[in-house]
Amino acid sequence: MSHLPQLHEAIAAATKTLQSLVDLDAQIGEAADLIDQCLSAGNKLLVCGNGGSATDASHLATEFGRTFRQRSNGASGDLSRKR
Repeated sequence: MSHLPQLHEAIAAATKTLQSLVDLDAQIGEAADLIDQCLSAGNKLLVCGNGGSATDASHLATEFGRTFRQRSNGASGDLSRKR
């Protein structure tokens, strides 16, 4: 039994989801500006999640840390890691 129809359906669904992000352009830009203002002012950005979302939050915090550490005090971090 071929799984190609399922694969094509999954690709079509993913494509539709990604294309829908274009409609959120203004909101994503506004959110990015707010995060930039927050971190540039020396504030902290806290992100959290449960299960797989915690992993996503960890990756997001790491990316923000890399991006803003050069410009600020490195005000993002991963609280899930034991130090």
